[in-house]
Amino acid sequence: MRVLKDGTVKYKNSAYKEYERLSKPSFPLPRLTKGSKVQVYLGAGWGSGYVVDSSQDRCIVRLSMGNRTITVFDARSIRLAQE
Repeated sequence: MRVLKDGTVKYKNSAYKEYERLSKPSFPLPRLTKGSKVQVYLGAGWGSGYVVDSSQDRCIVRLSMGNRTITVFDARSIRLAQE
C-alpha cells in the first residue's frame, strides 16, 4: 500500500487480488468435472491437482505433488488452473 502525494491510497496488485478472492462467498462450491485441473490454496501457497469428486458442498482433489488427497469445503480455496 502506498499513499500518493495527493492523499489517495494505491494498493499493490497482489494484495488487491487477495482481497478480491477473500471477499467472494465461501459457499456454494463450483461444480467441477472429474479430472479437471485445479489449484488449491494450502496455506503456504497454491498447489495443483485433479478433481476426483465434486458436489455443491465439497470437492475432493488429488494433489500432483506428494500424491495426497484433500477435501475442500471453501469456494475461495479452489480455482481452475491457468494453462
